[in-house]
Amino acid sequence: MITSSLSKLLSSKFSTLLSGGHLVILHARKLKYANKTNLLEEEDKELSFEGNELKLNISHFEIVALKLRF
Repeated sequence: MITSSLSKLLSSKFSTLLSGGHLVILHARKLKYANKTNLLEEEDKELSFEGNELKLNISHFEIVALKLRF
């Protein structure tokens, strides 16, 4: 039952990511650094954030790699 609920939650989150849109990442600790990287982890673009919240807009079927420091 728990596995089924978790699976539904993950499926809905991933379908939202794959269809494009707005993504918000929250963490218990404050962010010190956020950077978008390519898949080789070479830094590409520094991202702005506020406290422990990072907001991103992603496009359809985009793969996003992030480097975060707390």
